[in-house]
Amino acid sequence: MNRKKFIIIFLFMFAFLSLAVNWSIMRSKMYDYNTSEVMKKIERSNFPLDVKIPTKVPFEEMSMLESGTTDHQLRVRLLDKDKNVIEYRITNIPITYSNEIKQRKVVIHNNIEAVFIPKDTMKRILSWQDGDLYYEITYFSKVTPSELSKKQLVKMAESFN
Repeated sequence: MNRKKFIIIFLFMFAFLSLAVNWSIMRSKMYDYNTSEVMKKIERSNFPLDVKIPTKVPFEEMSMLESGTTDHQLRVRLLDKDKNVIEYRITNIPITYSNEIKQRKVVIHNNIEAVFIPKDTMKRILSWQDGDLYYEITYFSKVTPSELSKKQLVKMAESFN
């Protein structure tokens, strides 16, 4: 009986560990993002700022849902087949947040300080300044903001070029 218990416990632990490892790998996976649609939009609108856009996204098959430009801002909203929504915004106006919102400092590109907001009314946000421009990525969660990891947001930010 002890041997049988040991085998059952071992198999249970192995299955649990396998699931945990697989879940961790999937939460850090990134996918190529086709930038041509956004680049055409930028060219057509004569957007006056020289911006970088992401080449990697955390969900497969993301496409542009909507976009908009003003003289000071580019805003692009992406959607995937599972209805995950990510928006990125690029502006030459500083991006600020209320001091009441929990904010953490993170580093991207090994030397750029960014602000990570883990939870703001069902959103997860990463923002940073690069030169004269301010960048912001917002994930709009379906259930909980932790559906998208901080690591995935940082990887997406690091793909802007």
